[in-house]
Amino acid sequence: MAKQSRANGYMKKQLVVNQKGGIGKTTLCRQQTFYTHELGYRVLAADLDPQGNFTRTMLQVRERNGLPPAGEVMTAAHLFMETPPDLPLLWCDDGLALLPSTPELLDIPTLGLQVIGRPRKILEHIESRNQFDFMITDIGPARLAMMKAILQAVDFVVCPFDIDQDAIDGLHTLMHDIREAQTVLGNPTLKMLGGLASLINTDRVFEVRSVEELKQAMGDIIIPPVLYDRAATKYAKDYPVWQSSKGISKSKAATEMRNVCEYLLTRMMEQ
Repeated sequence: MAKQSRANGYMKKQLVVNQKGGIGKTTLCRQQTFYTHELGYRVLAADLDPQGNFTRTMLQVRERNGLPPAGEVMTAAHLFMETPPDLPLLWCDDGLALLPSTPELLDIPTLGLQVIGRPRKILEHIESRNQFDFMITDIGPARLAMMKAILQAVDFVVCPFDIDQDAIDGLHTLMHDIREAQTVLGNPTLKMLGGLASLINTDRVFEVRSVEELKQAMGDIIIPPVLYDRAATKYAKDYPVWQSSKGISKSKAATEMRNVCEYLLTRMMEQ
């Protein structure tokens, strides 16, 4: 897919979320960031997960590019402050910046519902200064107010899930939260890009069959491409999976990941 001009002249903000952990949210954020940036788009990576795995990936990219140590920078926790400090962004490459995870994210739930509205306002300010094309946001299991605040601020949501009832229940819960963001929180254009079947084991007939059954039962809610459980994808933490060493796993993983990334990018560009 060739780079296009900034559609509608604004930063398209995507959130990757499921309240269940270990289902490939950060993996998708990493690879989608690499894919979108490789196409020449300006990308803001935002890590709202206190574990900071997405942050570590982007810091490795920054180090690989030979950038000097950074001083105090804007962080993901600053999105939830009433008056955040006027700090520079942390740039990891030309056209690629990071809002890193910091321990202060653990304190956000103590602020309660007053955080709603803050991320939207602060992201508008960041966009006005930097003209990003996309924001890719990773978030861990989040408290109610934090989730409401970020759903009010983003444009698109993707929900990875595996064949586990907790993860599938998380998909249904998220759809309810999106409807609330649309109707109550003042974000009527928020779009659910879909649920993404992730970490599907091709050796387990039950899992493969279950994905197809979910597609038939839920229709367009389930994203057509699937991410299967591939060793090459697991190891590709700080580089695109399509740059892995040669092998069958790499080839399949690269094709599957590119298909997902292209599908999501196309859907966002259509809006």
